[in-house]
Amino acid sequence: MYWVYLFLFICIVVTPELIQDGIFFFSEDDFESLLIFSFGMLGLLLYLGKESAFLRAVREKLSLQQETNQIRKDLSQSYSYIGEMNRRIDIVKNMVVSLPQSKMEIFEKQGRELYDPIIDATALLAQSDCVGLYFISTENGVLVEQYVVGDGEHIETLRTLSGQRLIEAKKYLWEEGRLSFVRSPEDALGVTAFIVFHKMKNRLEETGIFQILAAQALFVFSVSQSPSKKVPPQDS
Repeated sequence: MYWVYLFLFICIVVTPELIQDGIFFFSEDDFESLLIFSFGMLGLLLYLGKESAFLRAVREKLSLQQETNQIRKDLSQSYSYIGEMNRRIDIVKNMVVSLPQSKMEIFEKQGRELYDPIIDATALLAQSDCVGLYFISTENGVLVEQYVVGDGEHIETLRTLSGQRLIEAKKYLWEEGRLSFVRSPEDALGVTAFIVFHKMKNRLEETGIFQILAAQALFVFSVSQSPSKKVPPQDS
């Protein structure tokens, strides 16, 4: 592009030497001025066109950079989400493996030992410092069993929760301050299960997984309440 400006500059310089006479009704000086002005305008138009193309290229580059940054951000969020989901799958998988796999194992375990995998999975998934598991009669709100684990500032609140209060809420997922409440989707043997934990994060994702944990806890509870609590005799 620079050779074009050089050519125009040379034309402007040599114009007085090339023009010796006037033309039509223009005098020599007027014709020289007109040619010099024309060369100058041509150079200006070329410069403005080049500048416009340059600015357009800059805007396109900025737009591409913004799109690239957004794609990187989306990819980063996707990788984080995939990593979080893989972590949750591992936690749930470990919980399932740790749960009693048969009635025999359930009969051999007692109390909180039955629910430790569920409580531990809840604490890990919610990144909570205290977790409460409650089994409450749906008929009168009586607290049938209660297990509270942790040492956070809300531990006393979890220990003193009323079964009647939980039942009367008539909700399955809700929050009160920094506490999250999760109820099992179904009841069994006239009992429903609640999981309550201190929420460490501002926002919980995939809250449905906590309902799965509550349902699993209620399943273990219902099986452990079988009319016969005796261990079946072993075949000799």
